[in-house]
Amino acid sequence: MKKKLKSLRKQIDFVDGQIIELLAKRFSIVQEIGAIKKSSSKKPLDKKRWEKLISNRLKLAKGFNLDKNFVQDVWKRIHRQSLIIESDHEK
Repeated sequence: MKKKLKSLRKQIDFVDGQIIELLAKRFSIVQEIGAIKKSSSKKPLDKKRWEKLISNRLKLAKGFNLDKNFVQDVWKRIHRQSLIIESDHEK
């Protein structure tokens, strides 16, 4: 039982590392988007894009049997951080 638990925890640690790496990659892309928006005088928030994105992510989550409220909360936090990153390019 201890070996199995240790193995499962190792797997979680690995997946957590992948999540962090993917968030870093995503936010790097967001920085590029922020620079493009700044050069074309666009605001960070694109409400239509956000509505489409959250709708698509919720559909995807449903396919994986993930709780809708949990996924929505996670994506709101990711989006909020993305807006902060994009806004930094406005300064």
